Amino acid sequence: MNIKENQVKVISILKANPRKGMDNLIKWLQESDFFTAPASTDFHGNEDGGLAAHSLSVYELLAEKVKRYETMILDDSVAICGLLHDVCKTGFYKSDIKSIIDPDNPKINILKTLPILGSCLLFLYLIRS
Repeated sequence: MNIKENQVKVISILKANPRKGMDNLIKWLQESDFFTAPASTDFHGNEDGGLAAHSLSVYELLAEKVKRYETMILDDSVAICGLLHDVCKTGFYKSDIKSIIDPDNPKINILKTLPILGSCLLFLYLIRS
């Protein structure tokens, strides 16, 4: 799929979600680089649109596992967790910048861990809801 197709699919899934605030979330995603940004600079999804493409792949895999193993996880939770597990990478990676690893400079290396913090905060929000 291309960037526009991924955007349409993600928005369609999120619009079908009955949770409060989905319209605001969709608006925020559309105003951000979520649909055009890479998922990383060195690994999977390191291309324009890679973040949304990777997020869709995770959502589809999670939905398949939930169905296969007959869990009691709600569809809206599957959509939120699958599609938004890396939302913290929005505005973080650019396709023209490669990551920098410098063992002598922890300030640079901490940048690689920031997306993990965002995922943890999203998870904590979801289990609270």
